[in-house]
Amino acid sequence: MLYHALLKPTLFFSAGNFFLKYSSTKIDKVRGALTLLPVSSTIFFAALLAVSGIPPSGIFFTKLSILAAGMQSYPYVMLVVLAALALVLAGFLRSISLMLFSEPPKDLPRGESNAWTLVSLIS
Repeated sequence: MLYHALLKPTLFFSAGNFFLKYSSTKIDKVRGALTLLPVSSTIFFAALLAVSGIPPSGIFFTKLSILAAGMQSYPYVMLVVLAALALVLAGFLRSISLMLFSEPPKDLPRGESNAWTLVSLIS
């Protein structure tokens, strides 16, 4: 719970910075965020990987212990769960790679819109 309590607000605050820059909440409207919002994008990417359970995050060890306990009782169900988690991660990575690493729009200026919006991400 502690990891989610720290990571989810970070994701929401950085998504708010994306909204301030792109004036849209749609994933397909956000392009080239790593170029335009380097700090928010880096924090968003790190938090997304951590909340997805990529090692060595704390959520990885939690998922690992749950899967290990489940494998003892229900090995086939846990294999299906593991495959589903892999599909969800692949979907996350596909969306985030389009948001961060594509060509940015030419009409948007580079940089965070306000320095105060970074305070919530860093603290």
